[in-house]
Amino acid sequence: MGKSLITKLIGVGVAIVIAVVASFIFSKGSEKVAEAKAPKVGECITVTGTVNAKTKDKDCGDSDATFKVTGNKGDCDPNEDTLSISVGKADSGNVAELCLGLNAAKGDCFRLTATDSSKVECAANKGDAEVALISSIGKSGTACANGGQPLDYKKRDTLLCLVPNA
Repeated sequence: MGKSLITKLIGVGVAIVIAVVASFIFSKGSEKVAEAKAPKVGECITVTGTVNAKTKDKDCGDSDATFKVTGNKGDCDPNEDTLSISVGKADSGNVAELCLGLNAAKGDCFRLTATDSSKVECAANKGDAEVALISSIGKSGTACANGGQPLDYKKRDTLLCLVPNA
């Protein structure tokens, strides 16, 4: 009788270990799925808010796709914005450090203030002092023509030249 009790206890112990391992694998698997949902390098997003900012994935061709993810793991150019987002379960402590550059093409306009960076319609914002027009895009280290203000992403070898949207 003693042996069957020990056998039962061992069986219960094994069942508990299996349950704990299965739970651990399932929870880590969930985090991997959520992590996969974090924007990847080359994808575009919009960001709203400054505290607890919200991101939304966008097609890079969308007129309101303000940012392109240019790097991760905090390897950002000094002129890029850094965005830290939680991935996985809320209490997992997993954070993705994304580098964001402007998703810009020649002729695009951006509202660039201390609290707002957003792609805007050029015609509707003509003459707005807070709106800059991308006059040209070149290689890092080159000069902007016609008095354009350089926004140099050296790590990405990209130079954006900004002029007033007059």
